[in-house]
Amino acid sequence: MTPAKLSVIFGVVSSLVGSSLVQFALAEGLKGATHPTRSRALQDIDLGEIIGFGCFSERATVEVQGRSEPVPIMDLRVGDQVLTNDRSYAPVYAFGHRHTSKLASFVQIQTVQGSLEITPEHLVFLHGEAYPVRADSIQEGDVLHGKDGNSRVEVIEVDNVIRKGVYAPFTTTGTIVVDGIVASSYVALQVGSKDYVQLNNGWNAIPHHTYMHIGLSPLRQVCLGLSPRLCSHDDNEEGMPSYVAFAKKFTHDVHSQSIVVQVMVLLGTVILMTVLVAVESVFGATYAAPR
Repeated sequence: MTPAKLSVIFGVVSSLVGSSLVQFALAEGLKGATHPTRSRALQDIDLGEIIGFGCFSERATVEVQGRSEPVPIMDLRVGDQVLTNDRSYAPVYAFGHRHTSKLASFVQIQTVQGSLEITPEHLVFLHGEAYPVRADSIQEGDVLHGKDGNSRVEVIEVDNVIRKGVYAPFTTTGTIVVDGIVASSYVALQVGSKDYVQLNNGWNAIPHHTYMHIGLSPLRQVCLGLSPRLCSHDDNEEGMPSYVAFAKKFTHDVHSQSIVVQVMVLLGTVILMTVLVAVESVFGATYAAPR
């Protein structure tokens, strides 16, 4: 096995664990702070969503290249080319979550053209905004970004529903058009911040969407550079691929260790992520593919 392949295999674990560890380190850094805003920020950090990933309901539909009608998201498969934010198609390289019978709570966003059902922490684009916001921050009267270029889709009602089935497809662009609305493939990392990862005193550090897209760079290299088969199976009871389930368990185990161990793992992750993101930027996600 080539060094390139070894690097992306190791990198996929670090990409999923790293996002969680960064947030944990932020939380630890906020402990003991005297400012009320800092204590509140600690409470707002939602570590569970980093590995769990946000989802769409089974009623969602997407537009697949070569298909004349919208395709139910439950029928979507790894390798399908789906419509994204700039009217182009991009491949689905993996699912963060795909469970046909799991019950979940969804924000039901009613618009003039239909409805979008999406978990509260999932990110969706407002019209005219560069970065997406949490679905549970959307209010009546907001204008979403529609699929047709610069189209505006007004929100007429927001409700909450319970549905069976959760689906979280990852695309190479990090965006996907669902029920005619441009959404992110990712989630917000904090409960109290709708669009940015926030540091002390509410300072905006980096958009949630950008942070997650960078963090999943090694996963794209595994799925696109090694073999799609590594990322196309949901082989555990939670409906998560094995790499997600493993990273979830590993993250939990690391959190139970001392702060010294956590910081060491965090520093190693940051160093490795910097290298792998640079490699993807220069050579693309398929650089490790068999020639």
